Amino acid sequence: PSSYLEIGVCRARSLAVVGSLRPSCAIYGFDLWAPEYGGAPNPGPEFVRAELRAAGHSGPLVLESGDSKRTVPAFLGRHPDLYFDLITIDGGKSLPGVASDFASTLPRLKVGGIIVTDDLPLVPILRRVWNTMIERDPRYVTWEFSNAGFGVAAAIRVFD
Repeated sequence: PSSYLEIGVCRARSLAVVGSLRPSCAIYGFDLWAPEYGGAPNPGPEFVRAELRAAGHSGPLVLESGDSKRTVPAFLGRHPDLYFDLITIDGGKSLPGVASDFASTLPRLKVGGIIVTDDLPLVPILRRVWNTMIERDPRYVTWEFSNAGFGVAAAIRVFD
């Protein structure tokens, strides 16, 4: 990917993978930076910057702090020509949060781009949003791996 957006950065594991494989990729991360999330420390944006440098990432990096229901639409509104090859949604698991994250980012996924999420088997709300907004939409081809960790789902946008 040349452009990657992630909601729910936490310790930057996914960002670091992308940054190590595609050092010049433009990376955009959104997180609340709650001090602890899912039983693990969430050390914040400076930690994420250091992790990406250590992984060899040298491209643009933008980290936005705050609730993605507000920060993502506001950021994308300021950047109307910004589109993504890869999007990961792993933020809050409330119905308004998940629905907003998908509604805000899906129009910015390029044809041929991939959207990824996890926790589908554990979070019925996420499953409902995924089914409604992705699986039932003929613009996407989807895969789901329920036996991998907490479950991972991915979709490729095949046309506009």
